[in-house]
Amino acid sequence: MIQKLYQTLSAPWDFIRLLRLGLALLFIGSGIWESQMGALFLGGILLVQSLLNVGCGMGSCTPAALHEQAQKQPTDAKAQQIVYEEVLQKKSK
Repeated sequence: MIQKLYQTLSAPWDFIRLLRLGLALLFIGSGIWESQMGALFLGGILLVQSLLNVGCGMGSCTPAALHEQAQKQPTDAKAQQIVYEEVLQKKSK
């Protein structure tokens, strides 16, 4: 687990990750300076997102590399088959 965390921290930092880190530091600094818990909370969230390289933009909470890796994995044809069953409802009298 520690090794995976080290790999995440040492991975190349892209623009969005650096932007999150900068915003996190601004929010945390502002929260400390103005004693605003909301700014500290938002800064903490942005800090965690930048350190762990995760974000919840556009409906995806995984880094782009993991998302691309998941897309490349072969899928089983049987797992993709959807079976529909008819459900009958009893009429109450």
